[in-house]
Order: sequence, then C-alpha cells, then structure tokens
Amino acid sequence: MSTSPLSSRMDRRRFLFTGCKAAAGVTVVALTQTNVFAASSSSFSPLMSIGFAPALPADGTAVRLADAASIYLPDPTFISRGARVTVVASARGAKRAGDDGVAVDAAMPAYGNPRFRFWSAAGDSVSGNLGFNVTVPATSGINLVARRVKPTSKKDETATAPPADVDPVPFTLSLGGVAGPKLQRGVYIVALRETAGESMADWGRFSIAANGGAYSVPGAGFAWVMLKIDYAT
Repeated sequence: MSTSPLSSRMDRRRFLFTGCKAAAGVTVVALTQTNVFAASSSSFSPLMSIGFAPALPADGTAVRLADAASIYLPDPTFISRGARVTVVASARGAKRAGDDGVAVDAAMPAYGNPRFRFWSAAGDSVSGNLGFNVTVPATSGINLVARRVKPTSKKDETATAPPADVDPVPFTLSLGGVAGPKLQRGVYIVALRETAGESMADWGRFSIAANGGAYSVPGAGFAWVMLKIDYAT
C-alpha cells in the first residue's frame, strides 16, 4: 500500500526532512468508553485500545503488556529532545471484513494539521516498518490519528485530491496537558478495530514475544501496530 499522505500534499521525503515538527492545536478525543471506544453498525471507532511495555524483550523471551492508561507520569525530557517513533512490527486482524483496513497517521499541527500515513493495512497488504522523528510540544505530546481505510479504486489512484477519511480518531501520547496515555520511553501497542463487533480484552492477557529478531503479540486476533518510542537526540 502507498505510504503517501492522505490529508496533505506533503510527501514522505519532506516529512522525514522536517522531522514532523508538530505543535499544539490538534483536536484530541478523550480515551473513554463512551466516545473513542464506542462502535455502531454503520460507523465505528477504529481505535480500540493502547497497550504498553517498558522495553522490547530479549530474543527468545517475552514481556507482559499493561494498559497504557496505567502509566502514572509522562517524561518531560521529550520536550527538549524530541521523539523517535519506530514501527517495530504489525499485523492484520484475523477477522477482517473484505478488503477494508485501518491506518495510523502522524498529525502535524505546526503545518496547518496535515497528516502523514506511516502505517496502514488493507486487503493482503501491510506497511513495512518505518521510523521518523517528531518534535513534542509541551502542551500536548505525540499527536496521532487512527482511521479506517477503504479499498483504493483506479479512479482514486489517478485523483489529485486525497480520499476522504473514514471515521478518523485523533489520539495523543500525552505529556499531561491533554487526554491520552502518558508519554514515556517504551513500546506502545495500538490495537485497532476493523469491524464494529470487535472488543478489547485485558492487556494483561497479552505479551510481546521476540523470536529471531521479529516481534509479535501472540493470541491477538485484532489488528495492531507496535511503536517503539525513544528520544530523538
């Protein structure tokens, strides 16, 4: 699947060059049962839940996940050093509906709120692992958007305007000024809902497993993307 931006004309080269210099201003949706995690038959939230582990496991071992909402305090060092966001691994949900899919974008309010799609999964295609740097505003954190993806038609491929979002859900790895899981160095697992009937079990039932340099979340039947977050400098 193409990794070109869907919400602006900013291409990947410019995005990586600028380091995704985000600032405050993105609209954040609180992570609550009544809004972000609500679902209906016609329109539903693609963001299901976010898990966390302090670090990746050593090869041949596993580390237990916890709900990212349980992180007590954010790390203010990100304000001065920025963040390096790396997609470590990802997987498509076992019960996907047709060729529809999900994507996660990085939001950049400093540039008028364009977005760069750094990961997506649709049909039999899943994006490769990608890393990028992002500045971290003290008033928010790392601003991301989860959304659903519809199959691309030939007409879409030749269109000059990006296709419309489907149920976009902004969320933030937060420094405390806005709602969202607190931002720390570590590994975040973004669980994504591909059908309205999917629900999230307790994160304590899942682990990150390492095998031969590859990482996975055994037993996860939902779509997920694993993000390693560290200082950029």
